[in-house]
Amino acid sequence: MTDSQRVTLGSLDHKVDELDSKIDAVAERLDSKIDESMAQTRMLFERSQSDIRQIAEGVDALNAKMGRADGARQNEDVDILKVAYGDLDRRLTRLEEGP
Repeated sequence: MTDSQRVTLGSLDHKVDELDSKIDAVAERLDSKIDESMAQTRMLFERSQSDIRQIAEGVDALNAKMGRADGARQNEDVDILKVAYGDLDRRLTRLEEGP
């Protein structure tokens, strides 16, 4: 092997080592960015779960209120119907009894 070939091989060896170190640095930065993104994604996911849980609790509370209001309204409707039918029953009884 000649001196120029040794210099060229040594130069190539040095360049390959530089590329290896650059690739390692890029890989480390990429790993760091991936870890950071994963942490942010987990945080957003947990926050979303909390928000969904709060919404579900609100829906349950509204359903309970609506059920109570609906039951109260049905009771009022029944009371109104009782009064109306009672009035109609008295009128019918008067008509049946005649003058």
